[in-house]
Formats: sequence, structure tokens, C-alpha cells
Amino acid sequence: MNLWTRFVSLVSGAISRQLTLAFALATGAVMFAFGYSVIEHQSQFLMEQSERSAVDLAHSVAVSSAAWVAENDVIGLRAELKSIARNDNLKYALVLTRAGRVLASLHNGDVGKVVQDPLSLRALAALPARAG
Repeated sequence: MNLWTRFVSLVSGAISRQLTLAFALATGAVMFAFGYSVIEHQSQFLMEQSERSAVDLAHSVAVSSAAWVAENDVIGLRAELKSIARNDNLKYALVLTRAGRVLASLHNGDVGKVVQDPLSLRALAALPARAG
């Protein structure tokens, strides 16, 4: 007996067999939809949490490096960046002037360069105007 014949005999059998099959299919569909919904919601939550963590880390670096920037102490800035480099999720970090010049970086070759990438330029454009 081939697969199609077995399926037809299962579906066209007694009403109790048809109801059992319908219930099993409906239960499977509901379980699939629920599982998909949970995974999608969890994924969205983790992305938001990751973004919040990145913003908090950036704010922490900005606050803690303010004194080093005011003193123009590149060694202090580099030490500040090294202290946050232990974060496993951090791949790249820079301390920039308002003009986009790199004061400190996790990569020595970047110091003194001016950023040109769209993300950095958009972040610099979003800075609030300086008072005074």
C-alpha cells in the first residue's frame, strides 16, 4: 500500500478517526504558531536589550573620558578604552572630537584620522549644540 492510499484510507475512515486527525492537526498548528510567536518576541526583546546595553556603554565611555578629552590626554583615553575592551560584545571603539577626528581607538592606526563612514557622521550630526 503506497503512502497516498494510506492517507486516503485514514481521512475517509470512521468519523472518530477523522475527528482525531483534525484535532491533532489543529493542535500541531496552534503549537507551531505559539512557538513561532515566542521565538519572534524573544528575538525582538534580545535585540532591544542589546541596543540598550550598547547605548549605556557608549554613555559610560563618554562620561568617563570627558576629563581625558579636556586634558587632551591620549594615553588616558587609550587606557579608558582598554578598560571597556574586556566586554565580549565590543568589537570597535573610538573617542572622537566633534569634528570627527579620532582621539583614541582600540586600534592604534586610527588615531588622528577623520571618520567618513555614514554611521559615524550621522552620530556626530545628532550631537546637541554646545552651549556658550
